[in-house]
Amino acid sequence: MVLIWYFLFALIWAADVQVIPSTGIPPLPNKAACLVYNSSEVLYAFGGHRGTDKVQDEIFVFDLKTNFWEEIIPFSSVKPDKRFGSGCFIKGQSVFIFGGTTVYGTERDLWAYDTHWNKWEEFKVENSPSYRHYFAFASFSRNENSTFAVFGGFKKTGVSSGIYL
Repeated sequence: MVLIWYFLFALIWAADVQVIPSTGIPPLPNKAACLVYNSSEVLYAFGGHRGTDKVQDEIFVFDLKTNFWEEIIPFSSVKPDKRFGSGCFIKGQSVFIFGGTTVYGTERDLWAYDTHWNKWEEFKVENSPSYRHYFAFASFSRNENSTFAVFGGFKKTGVSSGIYL
């Protein structure tokens, strides 16, 4: 029975997944970047890790209507540290980045990239989840409010099972 479910799942996955040919200049190959979708049919990709001492801090946009990649160069000189393993979500016209691991260690900071004004801003959040990376996250509407949830992840003291909204 398990083999049948595995086969059906693999068949469904294979039928729905496709490589999208793209133009423009995509981000360098990396792992643990943050990717988020907005209602204008664009994806924002931030950060990632390409190996020893090759942590990223670039933000790229992928237009799903034209399949075009473009790196965004923000106007602000203030920006998040290079990082991987962070969480991201969209609220209004901003892409938010939470936590992850930088060259300085694991973080619990919150940054917003304003897509209209093309600038980064750091937000100081009281009662923020503890320092963590490689956590599960989701963004959703709850009681007509945008909500970002963080679950688990690696902390300085080990693996967490806590959930934060």
